[in-house]
Amino acid sequence: MLVLNLLMISLNFSIKNEEESMVKRTILNYGQKIPRLNIKDISEKSNIDTTTTLKVLKAMIEKEQIYSEYFKSSKSVAFNQIANVEHIDRLMKIYDDWEHERFKKV
Repeated sequence: MLVLNLLMISLNFSIKNEEESMVKRTILNYGQKIPRLNIKDISEKSNIDTTTTLKVLKAMIEKEQIYSEYFKSSKSVAFNQIANVEHIDRLMKIYDDWEHERFKKV
């Protein structure tokens, strides 16, 4: 029973990491192209629920992984594209390297 519980926890953690990765990739990708996005749009583009999408977005802003501002009233995010371009390019490279290493191990 303990092994089954540990497996379920591990699987859930893996799914959450996959969801977070999809949201981050979508935000980084569209944040370069579109100055303002609705949370619902990000959620639809990443195929992840809006609650998870918003949680990931807020964490990225707090950790200064992206330069943007979230507007609760309109449920949208405005990107400072000038500041983000170089930073997003660096993050995309890091993400691509990480993803390549992860799939190489599987």
